[in-house]
Amino acid sequence: MRRLWLIYGKLIETSTQVTFQYRLVHFFWLIGMLFEPIIYLVMWTTLADEQGGTLAGYTTGSLAGYYIAWTLVRQWNIALTPFGFEQRVRNGELNPHLLRPIHPFHYDLSDFITMRIIGTLYWIPVGGVLIWLFQPTFAVDATMIGLFALSLALSFVMRFVLVYALGMAVFWTTRVSALFNLYFAIETILSGRLVPQALLPSWAQELGWWLPFRWSFGFPIEIIIGKLSYAEIWQGFGFQIGWLIVATILFRLLWNAGIKRYGAVGA
Repeated sequence: MRRLWLIYGKLIETSTQVTFQYRLVHFFWLIGMLFEPIIYLVMWTTLADEQGGTLAGYTTGSLAGYYIAWTLVRQWNIALTPFGFEQRVRNGELNPHLLRPIHPFHYDLSDFITMRIIGTLYWIPVGGVLIWLFQPTFAVDATMIGLFALSLALSFVMRFVLVYALGMAVFWTTRVSALFNLYFAIETILSGRLVPQALLPSWAQELGWWLPFRWSFGFPIEIIIGKLSYAEIWQGFGFQIGWLIVATILFRLLWNAGIKRYGAVGA
């Protein structure tokens, strides 16, 4: 385990050096991501104003806080999608990854950890501007900020492993776009990315409670805007860790079975 930590340290260091060569690319990518939450923010705060200042327990300030936190959680929510893994297999790009001394998963995870850390540094001034413009409501005490940071890290690792495991389907067929699109469509609706959980029908809220989507997206946001009690937060951590364990087992089983039937292909 100690050796693996040292490897991650070196991989992240190398990845950081490479990523900083493309600073403007990553900054403008972050700016481009702002359009979606700002549209949601304007739409739902306008509707809340029309409802007398609140909407399903959300004030205009907490809605502003929700979608500003959304911008940070969204960039931590990014993982190597099954579409990327599909391209690797279809074009034979997986082959050199298999010749490396450690599992391809570790290279990918270290790259995405680096991008998340650097993306957070880029987000700080952007988030400051959004806070100044929209005057959000946040739970800003040190304890909640710490719990938010922990939930953010767990949500990233949990979703990364889960989506990576989903990508293992390409070992059996390289044409699974319909399956992937269905998964991401359901995730978008139930995760809290489109609307806060409280604005969904009761059956969707109940379903979202047991599926991993909410715990990878809406849960950290609800912490930082003060929507959850400490008991609910610890319960949420339990779901995150539980789904991380499930995703890890699923990934290992699918990788071990799939790599045995993998045949090197390419364009």
